[in-house]
Amino acid sequence: MESSEPGNDTAVQLDDHTWEVLGQKVTLPIEVRAATMASAMFLVPRAGVASLLPAGLEPVTVAGRALLALVFVDYHDGDLGAYHEVGTCFIARRPGGRAGAYIHRLPVDGEFTMAAGRGLWGFPKWLTTSELTFEGATATCHLRDGDEHVLTMAVRGLPVALPGTREVTMDAWTWADGQLRRTPWTMRLGATRPRPGGTTVVLGTSHPMAVELRRLGLPKRAAFSTVTGRVQARFDAAVLVTP
Repeated sequence: MESSEPGNDTAVQLDDHTWEVLGQKVTLPIEVRAATMASAMFLVPRAGVASLLPAGLEPVTVAGRALLALVFVDYHDGDLGAYHEVGTCFIARRPGGRAGAYIHRLPVDGEFTMAAGRGLWGFPKWLTTSELTFEGATATCHLRDGDEHVLTMAVRGLPVALPGTREVTMDAWTWADGQLRRTPWTMRLGATRPRPGGTTVVLGTSHPMAVELRRLGLPKRAAFSTVTGRVQARFDAAVLVTP
């Protein structure tokens, strides 16, 4: 059974498509008009990922290994403003269902996007400081939480971007307030530079996010990495999913 209740009280629903977040009106679906993104996919132990997933989701595996994605995005223009975001995601699905992305950790550097993300979709956002750099085929991320180093990540894609634009539609899964949520999510990707390997990661010493990644076997060689120069996206309303 599914319903469309918000993740918590940081957002107030005004009607079927409109919310109020920190005194500002937000209308669904949310549009991202311009962003740049880098990501790396790692093969990690299935048991470790399964222990971090909520009830109702299971890891998607390749050769018995689960899929962990580290992602960072520079949002230039969108309905939630301009901000930086870093994500730890696991590729997961409901039993017998299609694969989606379980959003496990999602530090951001903007208070408004944090409040909207938590309230509208149950995204696990919290405030941090991140320095993101995109220069053609290369991208770097330095993430700090207060005075604590979380991670540094450098991604290198192909020297030449693939031609054309492709559209990807998937579900983003979140867990908040004891509820599993599914958010339909569409991305239009251009100037994409994928390659095998291509990422180096340096983890902080004691931050929980760094400790968790180390327990999953990082730093290690990425299965593949991608730098994407043009990203547009649309986020629809979240729905509560009751097993």
